[in-house]
Amino acid sequence: MTTEFVLLLAIGFVAQLVDGALGMAYGVLANAAMLSMGLPPAHASALVHTAEVFTTGASAASHIYHRNVDWRIVARRGFTAICCSWDSTSSGDRCGSHRRRERPPAG
Repeated sequence: MTTEFVLLLAIGFVAQLVDGALGMAYGVLANAAMLSMGLPPAHASALVHTAEVFTTGASAASHIYHRNVDWRIVARRGFTAICCSWDSTSSGDRCGSHRRRERPPAG
């Protein structure tokens, strides 16, 4: 294993410990640590989001396994979430800028 991989593994481990204790701040800590290592912002963001996809999936699987999911709420809110996600991704705009009013240029 390379030194960089071990360092990234350690950063992820510590950030996940803080996230588990507080319930937040994984992305902030991991991103700041990777940026301080010299990784480009796009790479650091991609690594954080990839890790969050897998940790969220593991959390969902655990909740389903332990029967801690109210499927009636999932059915009601899931449809709305899917429609909103599709709407925001299919518009072609980034960051929902199509929903903001743009100010006319000053002058």
